Amino acid sequence: MTSETAPRADTSPRRPARILALGVAATLLVGYLDYVTPPYLGLSLLYMLPVIAVSWFLGWRFGVLLASVAALTWFVAEIAWEHEYGTWVSVWNGLTGLVIFSGAAVLLAQMRGNQDRLLDLERRLSRTDPLTGLDNLRSFVEQAQAARRRDDRQPCCVLYIDMDNFKSLNDSYGHLVGDEFLRDVGRVISETVRASDQAARVGGDEFVIVLADVDCQAATGIGERLIDQFRVLAAKFPRANVAASIGLAHFERHPADASELLRHADEAMYRAKVEGKGRLRRWSEGEAAAP
Repeated sequence: MTSETAPRADTSPRRPARILALGVAATLLVGYLDYVTPPYLGLSLLYMLPVIAVSWFLGWRFGVLLASVAALTWFVAEIAWEHEYGTWVSVWNGLTGLVIFSGAAVLLAQMRGNQDRLLDLERRLSRTDPLTGLDNLRSFVEQAQAARRRDDRQPCCVLYIDMDNFKSLNDSYGHLVGDEFLRDVGRVISETVRASDQAARVGGDEFVIVLADVDCQAATGIGERLIDQFRVLAAKFPRANVAASIGLAHFERHPADASELLRHADEAMYRAKVEGKGRLRRWSEGEAAAP
């Protein structure tokens, strides 16, 4: 992410114009002070302040633009005094100022860009499961609430996935193999869901998928396909007898509470486990979990 495209708190299209206008006004004020004071009272460093501010908030392009204004203002203030120095000295000072101010603008904008990238990375890490790369529970709840605010009339289906006998896999083959298996599970889920869906790891071996704007039949097909794919992954570890139980909850409208998404899908998943594991069971509004 470049510094000029880094996210800002205020996304108003008029904000850059306001900041740049303030920067120009501050630069001209410094120029006026430079003009009315004797030449031996150098104010060149004051030109740097608005350049720094504009570069920090708007990026290096705006910063270099204001640096050019600052250098030109400095040059005009010098020659207007008609002091003993020649015009070429003033030109040299103006060019020097342009280089220094522009360099400061690029440096400050780069520092701001690095800061924004680090903050963005921190935000993503705090909402991402480090093992699978899927969303974590915190991110799942936030996105589910955001989806409801966008359109709570949209139907959705939730798949709650629990890996059966995963402890046996860890005991028989080791935790490193168990971690690799979970990464493969996350990869399969990522390859299955659409861009409009949401997938998260919400527990050690538990995953949830929110399928937006799909009916129960289509969601059932996705869940059964996942069970088959997980079975292929588990075939490499025959001593563990790993499988996947999936609970499916269908909602005609997005529920008000994100926990309700999980609760009913979890109920259906628990029934799948009770009935023998490695299968999918459904819950729909107005009825109990169904085969």
